Amino acid sequence: MKIETRLDRGKIAIGDPGDVHLMVSVEAPEVEEAKRKPIDAAIVIDVSTSMDERATPQPDSPTKLALAKDAARRFIENLTSRDRVGLVIYSDEATVLAPVAELTTDR
Repeated sequence: MKIETRLDRGKIAIGDPGDVHLMVSVEAPEVEEAKRKPIDAAIVIDVSTSMDERATPQPDSPTKLALAKDAARRFIENLTSRDRVGLVIYSDEATVLAPVAELTTDR
């Protein structure tokens, strides 16, 4: 297991009331597909208006929602046809966009 962390800035001033963002990357060891047990997963994404904000203060930063969608896409790309996944979005209320189901080749 490999875990890396990175702050969105090099220095943090004491008493600075601003936000600080921490990126955490987790890389699991490779496992043969035949040896890995199938998984059931539900991806839950916040689609409230706060997710339209930039992820970092930089003007070219993607929105929080764009990053969440990208993370979901990457997660699904690493699943196999034996796995099952569903999709739920929420803001004021939760909505099941796709109940947990087996993946197909047209993910």
